[in-house]
Amino acid sequence: MYTTDELQDIYDVIFKKSKADETEVLFSEHESATTRFSNNVITQNLSQKNKSISIKVIDSKRIGVAETNDLSHSSLLDTLEKAIQSASYQKSRDDIQHLTEPQNYNVLHNFDESSAFLNPVKKAEWVKKAVEKAQSENCKSSGIISNGWKSHSMGNSRGLFAYHKYSEIDFNLSLEKGDASGWYEQSSWKLSDMNLDNIIERALNTTLMSKSPIDLEPGDYTVVLSPEAVGELLYFLAFAGLATQDIMEKANYFHDKLGQKVFSDKITIRDDASHPLSAGLPFDFEGMPREKVTLIEKGVFKDMVLDRRLAQDLNKTSTGHSLPQPNSYGPLPLNLIIEPGDQSMEDMIASTDHGLFVNRFHYTNLLDPMTLNLTGMTRDGLFLIQHGKITQPVRNFRFTESLVKAFNELEAIGDRSTYIRSFFGGGFVVPGLKINRFHFSSKTDF
Repeated sequence: MYTTDELQDIYDVIFKKSKADETEVLFSEHESATTRFSNNVITQNLSQKNKSISIKVIDSKRIGVAETNDLSHSSLLDTLEKAIQSASYQKSRDDIQHLTEPQNYNVLHNFDESSAFLNPVKKAEWVKKAVEKAQSENCKSSGIISNGWKSHSMGNSRGLFAYHKYSEIDFNLSLEKGDASGWYEQSSWKLSDMNLDNIIERALNTTLMSKSPIDLEPGDYTVVLSPEAVGELLYFLAFAGLATQDIMEKANYFHDKLGQKVFSDKITIRDDASHPLSAGLPFDFEGMPREKVTLIEKGVFKDMVLDRRLAQDLNKTSTGHSLPQPNSYGPLPLNLIIEPGDQSMEDMIASTDHGLFVNRFHYTNLLDPMTLNLTGMTRDGLFLIQHGKITQPVRNFRFTESLVKAFNELEAIGDRSTYIRSFFGGGFVVPGLKINRFHFSSKTDF
């Protein structure tokens, strides 16, 4: 793992040799290790390390970028020359911004050595415990345990320097028994947050409860969604709904809704990389401090995340949500938080006369960004709720539902939040939700 002193020395070499007007360096490094198991047997152990440096130059109102994972002196100078050469091929632009000046950042504590360097023997012990519990109930188990760390740093020729490292750990467990299946996953940056017994019990209990599912007709149902199911929906809200560039280009539902009520007044959604459960960065990829932004406040669309370019267009200040520049996506909220409510999962189930409990969604896709219409499947635990109790397993459904409609049909919000890692980066801190008239469009064969 490179130290801040080592990185500053590398940056200084590049800045001293650069003949461009301005020069910026982005550095990323990671180490990860994964244990996979299937049919109650470990099938794979792997680990990987990588690092990369991206050099961006601004020269005569032109931008050039080049990247390498070879940090030798000759490679760095060669990459710098490629960036300068790339800039020479571009058209001159009057709208190019100067690089960011030095900034002050919040100190985030989301690096845990126990998570970052968890050894494969310990993970094998976790697998053994899960497998033995599964075998005791004649179940087949499969899953993934992964851990590691990442660091991101940047510096530029105007004197800016930023650095942050964080750890990750995740246990994804699936169990099968005949026509029944169950699943649970826990993610964190801190090993002490991981509750192995709870992960196993949640997956096993769901499996045993799922035996011999009944057929129900598709239609509108009151649903109680686990935090994991909510996280799947929130991913699409982040990347298809609250993506600021899409909003500005009138390419999604929110394009003309600023200041208007869009969801139930029960829901407030923020982007907050500093939440103690999260593993966010204190700065973005332009070097701006990452701010807390309230996007939805009591159902009203209040604000957007910004990078420097869009902030300049709107005569505002960047909120620190830029991706590496240049890019075609614009700023994104990568650390969404749904403010918790006042009902436990048990309370939400107890208050449901007739409905469904959804353990997770699977294979979800966006149908229409203008309505935020999604489709996907339930999986590994769908249960009928009758008179306030879970009574029977149900054969899986396909859902087709608008996030706008779903979040306007919100009846209750859970009082406990869970960290859900996003597949494509970032992560969300979410509670369970109770939603009325959630639409299931068809049945499945499993």
